[in-house]
Amino acid sequence: KCYVTVPLDPTWKLADEAGVPAFVRAWMRPDEVLKRQLFLGRDGISKCHYHSDARTLLTQVVGGKHLVLFPPGDTRWLSPLPWFDVEHCWSRVDFLHPERWPDLAQTSPYVCSLVAGDALFIPPGWWHVVFGEGLSATVTYFWSAPHAPWRYAPDAKMALRDALEWTLRRPVRRIQKGLGATIVRGRFR
Repeated sequence: KCYVTVPLDPTWKLADEAGVPAFVRAWMRPDEVLKRQLFLGRDGISKCHYHSDARTLLTQVVGGKHLVLFPPGDTRWLSPLPWFDVEHCWSRVDFLHPERWPDLAQTSPYVCSLVAGDALFIPPGWWHVVFGEGLSATVTYFWSAPHAPWRYAPDAKMALRDALEWTLRRPVRRIQKGLGATIVRGRFR
C-alpha cells in the first residue's frame, strides 16, 4: 500500500501524451503557470488536504480511485493543522480509523469513484482524501486560483485558539474573559 508522486517533466514523452485539456488552457490567464503531477501507486491513500491557491483537475489514467470531498465549510470538523503552520492545508484526521474522529459526523462529504478515462475538478479550498484501488496512475493538473477567503485562517476564533496553543505549547481549555471568548473542551462558545 503506497504511492509516489513526481512532477510531470515537460521533456518526457508521457507529458506529450498527457497533454493539457483544452478547457484548462481556455480557463487559464496568460501569466498563469500550469503544473502537472504524476501519481503512481497500489492501494494508496492520501492524507486529507486542500489546495489553497490552485484549481485542480484530477485525471485517472490507469486503475481506479475513490475520493471523499468536503466543502470549505467543513474545515472546523476536519481538525486542520494551525493556519500558521507550513502544512496548514492538511488535516490531522486518520481516515484509516475514522471512528476515532467523532467530529466527522458533522461534515457533509461528497463521495465519488473514478476509473481510467474519468476526470474530476476540485475547486480551491475543498478538502479531499484519495483512496487508490489496486494499481493506479493519475495525472493531476494544478493552475492558479484567485484569492479565496479560506486560504489562510478559515475561522478567526480557530486562528486565535491555534496561535495560543502554539505559543503556550499546550492545549487551550479556557481563555480569560478579557479576550471576549471562552473555550470549553477545545471549542469556542
